[in-house]
Amino acid sequence: MIGLATFLARPLVKFGVPVLLLVGAALWFALWLSGVKHDAKQEGVTQERTGALVETVNRMENASDTRRDIANPATRARYDECLRSARTPENCKRFLPQ
Repeated sequence: MIGLATFLARPLVKFGVPVLLLVGAALWFALWLSGVKHDAKQEGVTQERTGALVETVNRMENASDTRRDIANPATRARYDECLRSARTPENCKRFLPQ
């Protein structure tokens, strides 16, 4: 005769171990997927920051070129800049190139 403990232990061993293995595999997969998402998010943030810094450097170079053009007395850039901001355009005639 089979005892009650043995009778109840057979289904537990037969079905419980595979269920525990499946639950463990599912938890491992969820943790792995979470790590992949985190890594992808960090990579996206890094790429966005890099792009923003490149854009900032390009804008600074353009601003430096423009400042250099405005400071050069041989160009009309200084006169044009004065016309944009002056209330009386007659005051800007002094910036006209000779």
